[in-house]
Amino acid sequence: MGETFIQAIVDLQFKTSAKLQLLRASLVAANLVAPKVVDGIARLVTPTDVASLKSKDKLILCTAAESFLGEAWDTINDQIAVAAMPEQKAHCIFGAASSRIALFLVKKQKQSYESVEYDSIKAIKTKFFDDLAEGGADCDATKPQASGSKHEEAQISLRDVSSPMRIAQQEDGVEFGKLYKEKATGIVFQVTGMCDALVTLTEKDSESEPAVRLTAWDAMKREFAIFKGRIQTTYDCDDVEKFAFRNNVGMKKDVERAQIFIELMQAGQAWAHLEASYLEYCHGPTEVRVKAPGLQKGNLKLIPVTDLYKIHARSLTCRTVLTGETQQDAYYLEAPNRVRDNDVSKWKRESIFAAYWWVSKTNSEKDATMKISTMKIGTFKFPILENTRALKVGDKLQVYQPPSAMQLAKKARR
Repeated sequence: MGETFIQAIVDLQFKTSAKLQLLRASLVAANLVAPKVVDGIARLVTPTDVASLKSKDKLILCTAAESFLGEAWDTINDQIAVAAMPEQKAHCIFGAASSRIALFLVKKQKQSYESVEYDSIKAIKTKFFDDLAEGGADCDATKPQASGSKHEEAQISLRDVSSPMRIAQQEDGVEFGKLYKEKATGIVFQVTGMCDALVTLTEKDSESEPAVRLTAWDAMKREFAIFKGRIQTTYDCDDVEKFAFRNNVGMKKDVERAQIFIELMQAGQAWAHLEASYLEYCHGPTEVRVKAPGLQKGNLKLIPVTDLYKIHARSLTCRTVLTGETQQDAYYLEAPNRVRDNDVSKWKRESIFAAYWWVSKTNSEKDATMKISTMKIGTFKFPILENTRALKVGDKLQVYQPPSAMQLAKKARR
């Protein structure tokens, strides 16, 4: 187990006068049957793990663990005394419980042979008494191995460490589902079965009948090497179809957004000559005014042209909404980037002038010069602004917006 690990056990100082001998022994037991062995030394429970138990916040858990282990030790000795079960089996049950306690405290239960995570000492205690009631079935080292890709083993006792299968598992990491390449042929195999004498390897992803090798444990290193490459995977057609571009909901939305953008641009271009001839933009405050005479009622139509990336399938803030045939077809328009500076040389390329977004709002119906109408292109209806009366030079484009409750309350207090 290594001198450093043993020294860490000896040097462990708990925040109590009690020595907690059974807990120390459980740490040793956990490493004795650990599946992780490097250069012949158990490496599952490390000196750092041991040192972590001396912290003040672990004291209650460690004390509870010692109390349970003391109770468990007395219980199995009582069982042995009345010949309720063989001594070896009783000690196996206690050893499994000790190992579970140790790995629970250092948070390494998943890396044990058992690969079961108990959420509390109480759960481990329940498992201990269940094992006693069942006569130690889970601790029987002669129990046949289960096959499958997700292999679960019971904790093992000291007499198992000489098994060729255990040695190969500990030193070489042999486990169910692991891939190996046959040195002689280059064929990739997967471990599909194990027993004390042999390991069963089945050819991986063979197009025909897969080859099977029954190999002695001591021949594994000589005949096979751990496969570190990648196995080509062929995806199921039904799975692919769900994610194919033609069925991708996100891409369909992108196509619709692109179509909306094109329609907005085409409608905007159709009325752009009026914006250029009759309107001027003002900054500070932001507004748009009439610069030339001749605009009769209903002549001016402003289209909410915006950037493609400002068209959203959902939004909590955008109020300009395009509607399709169903509510699910709705899209939301966000105003394009405006200029932020009076100095033209500082204007950014992404800034866009579209009069629709510069029209100001008024709470006075008599001051309103524009109204919200709708225009349909293709399958979508979108809002536009239309002048409600003939406009003269200097008129400000404003659309009526009913006063909010706060504004009404403020007006009532005057």
